Amino acid sequence: MASRQSCTQATMLPPREFPSSGLEVIDPSQMVEEEQLPFYNRNHYYPMRIGEVLKDRYQVLAKVGYGTSSTVWLCRDLR
Repeated sequence: MASRQSCTQATMLPPREFPSSGLEVIDPSQMVEEEQLPFYNRNHYYPMRIGEVLKDRYQVLAKVGYGTSSTVWLCRDLR
């Protein structure tokens, strides 16, 4: 029977390599809002609002970031 460590090592994938050239460089002082990008489709996302309370418990404070299929929000637990 193989050890847990050897099974984990056997199924690990190599780190992903991302391109380092051919990318647009954005000035760090420039604000980027995904809702303004041409491929953004608002129908694919929940219309979150700052201050909104979810499940009578979590209050939305700020947008942390976004990716190709989701947006990450910072919330505080009201309990």
